[in-house]
Amino acid sequence: MAIFDINFDNSDDKIIATGMTNSKEAYQKLVDSLQSLDVSYINNIRVLPDTVVGNKMFAVARNSVINIRSAPKHSAELGTQGLLGMSLKILDKAGDFYRIQTPR
Repeated sequence: MAIFDINFDNSDDKIIATGMTNSKEAYQKLVDSLQSLDVSYINNIRVLPDTVVGNKMFAVARNSVINIRSAPKHSAELGTQGLLGMSLKILDKAGDFYRIQTPR
């Protein structure tokens, strides 16, 4: 599943693009489209995984069951669960929480 969470705003006759994606192809198409329009824009889009994660882009679940939340907080809705040994791709880090991608 791809992440493409981009928002646009306007300030001083410039388009400000902020957000994140894990699709380099989608990011490049968006940038190419903005350049073809010949408009001034500020690019604040993060392509995940980025430098926040560092070199540790992969992990393995070490508990029998891991809770995967819908937002980076303990009270967030339980989105799904992972099982012992499941491979995980680390996309982002927010405090003590990681945005991960599971094999399914």
